[in-house]
Amino acid sequence: MEKVHITESFEQMYDIYKKKYGNQRLFRSMRYKNGNEPVFYIGVPGLFIAIAISLITIITVYLLYQPAKWYIWVPYIIFAFFLFRISIKMDKVRQVRFMLWSLLDMAKQRIEKANETLSEDRHINLAKAKEFLEKAHQHVDEAAISEQIAEIEKAL
Repeated sequence: MEKVHITESFEQMYDIYKKKYGNQRLFRSMRYKNGNEPVFYIGVPGLFIAIAISLITIITVYLLYQPAKWYIWVPYIIFAFFLFRISIKMDKVRQVRFMLWSLLDMAKQRIEKANETLSEDRHINLAKAKEFLEKAHQHVDEAAISEQIAEIEKAL
């Protein structure tokens, strides 16, 4: 059996995601179910929401000590609404990208494991790597993922 080739474009994409999202410690949005199956929590409050709430709290306390004027409070409430919406979207984007990096990392590890073994574990590892890449491909349309899936299918 020949080894599965990890494509150059997949390797480049993996390195970019690893550099940006490989060390997400604060507000980590992934847990392991049964010790090995990852569960991702997308859309839960994260770092940007925490910063936005802190900023809104500080401004609100300041405005409470000022005389109440409708022309100050109405734009402030509109600003707060848009700030929360943008913060939620930024957290969600960051969590989806972290999820993609995790899936790419797990797929790459499975491919490397499959290349090291020659037994029936090779087929199991390649099938699991393909599954991880297909999950990642659902969320992002990258040609590198499609190419790597094609490489795995040739080996299966």
